Parts: sequence; structure tokens; C-alpha cells
Amino acid sequence: MRARKHGSVILGEASRIDVFAEALDRELSFTHLRVKRMGAYEWKLRMGLGVKGSLRLLQVDGDLRYELSLELSRIPLLLSLAIAAISLLVSIIFFFFGFLLFFFLFPLAVGFWNIEKAEKETLEALEAAQLRVFGELKSLPQREQTCPACGFKPPKWAIYCPRCGAELRSWH
Repeated sequence: MRARKHGSVILGEASRIDVFAEALDRELSFTHLRVKRMGAYEWKLRMGLGVKGSLRLLQVDGDLRYELSLELSRIPLLLSLAIAAISLLVSIIFFFFGFLLFFFLFPLAVGFWNIEKAEKETLEALEAAQLRVFGELKSLPQREQTCPACGFKPPKWAIYCPRCGAELRSWH
């Protein structure tokens, strides 16, 4: 499944990364996420059925940068397919029960809902920690980027150009 990636820069605050990390850890503990701190500036995130991801803080040229990556594992898809296959088999055997096939796509729908909720709660925790530590939101405005090699306008989350494969310098 495709991962959702977010990243932003808090301008000129790299020296306060420790304070921000502690405030962020506290804010993440108030969310519905299962959070496991992997290091001083890295967390593993999980939510519900099959949503997993990571959050990292970095110091880049005197600025504080965070990278959030969330993805839906294959568990909801496999579970939905298995239940649908069993339901299809039952419907072949018992023609009357064919309508049950559509009710068993529930795990996949719940997985997609959980990834939306995990993304929202993590971004809210980042914002709350930033307000607590810095008193205001300091981040770079989102800007349109074009590929330096071919001029293509890739999505904002792209690290490499989908057309030519050139590396995009979106974090600098």
C-alpha cells in the first residue's frame, strides 16, 4: 500500500530539538496512537488494524525538521480478501447467501479510516508540541516544485521525479 509522507521545517530552532522532542513525546502520549520511542528523535507509530508508521526529528542547517511516514499494512487487504473468498465460496454453495460478500469488506474500510485518524492525530500532536515549545508555528510555506531535469511538476511529497527519476531538492 502507498505510504503517506509529511515533512516540514521549523526555522532556526535546531538548538531546541531536545525540548521539542520531549514535548512531542508528551503530546503523542495523549493520542489514540500506540507510540514506541526508538531513540531520542525517532518514534514508531501504530493504530488499529494495520496502520503503522514512523516520525523522526532532524537538525538540518540550524533548522528543525520532522518527517512523518504512515502506511496501511497488507493485513486489512488480506483479511478482506480472505473473508470475501470464503463468502464467495459459501455463496456458490448456498446461492441465497451471495449478498454477504459485500458486508465483509469492513476490515479494509476500517484500515483506511484508521490511517486518516493516525495522520490527523500525529499532525495535531506535532502542532501542539511546537506551540508549547516555541509559542508559535514556524514552518516553511508549501511551495510548488518543478523537476530541475525535465521541468515536470511532481506531487509535493515526491522525493524523486516520477517522470525522469531525478532527485528533487524539496527540503532545502
